[in-house]
Amino acid sequence: MDFALHDQHVHSSFSSDSKQELSFYIDKAIELGCKYYITTDHLDFNINDSHIDWIADYKEQRKYLDFLKKTKYKDNDIELLLGIEVGYKTKDNLDYQDRINKILNDNDFDLINLSVHDYKDVDFYFYDNYEKYGLDEIMKIYFNMELDAINEMDFDCLCHIDYAFKTIKMNNNDVKIDKYEDYLIRIFKSLIEKDKALEINTKVQEAINDDEHVRYLLRLYKKCGGKLLTLSSDAHELKRYESNFDYYKQIIKEEGFDYLCYFVRRKRYLYKI
Repeated sequence: MDFALHDQHVHSSFSSDSKQELSFYIDKAIELGCKYYITTDHLDFNINDSHIDWIADYKEQRKYLDFLKKTKYKDNDIELLLGIEVGYKTKDNLDYQDRINKILNDNDFDLINLSVHDYKDVDFYFYDNYEKYGLDEIMKIYFNMELDAINEMDFDCLCHIDYAFKTIKMNNNDVKIDKYEDYLIRIFKSLIEKDKALEINTKVQEAINDDEHVRYLLRLYKKCGGKLLTLSSDAHELKRYESNFDYYKQIIKEEGFDYLCYFVRRKRYLYKI
């Protein structure tokens, strides 16, 4: 294969939590030899800490990508793709799910990333929220939300399965994720049954800073029969685009995976590593 893998999880100034202009990412992707560039900006209703909606203007973003392709990048063969990161809301929030589905149906996304970021009064990013419930109860809530999300939502890839665990790990380095192996197995089997991909998120892995952690997840996923992986940086600024990709590609390969996948117009392609 004669082109480099592109980053599968990237946020731009179209997201509420990023100020990075899209063209700088595209320039970087071209520099790295990528045939594709994709942006996956947020769709998160009622963010827990601010109670505002994080919704990109996806139609305007598609227009802007098309404009860039016709102007700045007219002499380059890079394809500019539009993705989305959907933040799941529990099934009792049916209005949110209806609104999410409308946005998904009204736009032609190349990739739908699925994430779980918060629950009622708990934002899984902030450790002090966890003390209201206790760590094990938080992880039970988080993993059950992931299972519900997999079963209820239209998506291509489940993002950062260890997002909530990362917050615990950064505050208590002694805890190990294998404590929740039963939940992980259920999630992996649900993904496999639905033929969906699992993301390895380098931002989360760098925060956890424990190679045995990601190796454990890869081994367990493979043991369950998992084959489909995406690799992503979760970049919100240019310097994080494809952060530590070579390092984690090597770990993924050492754990018995020969391919990563990417998506164009919701169709999955394999990239040999």
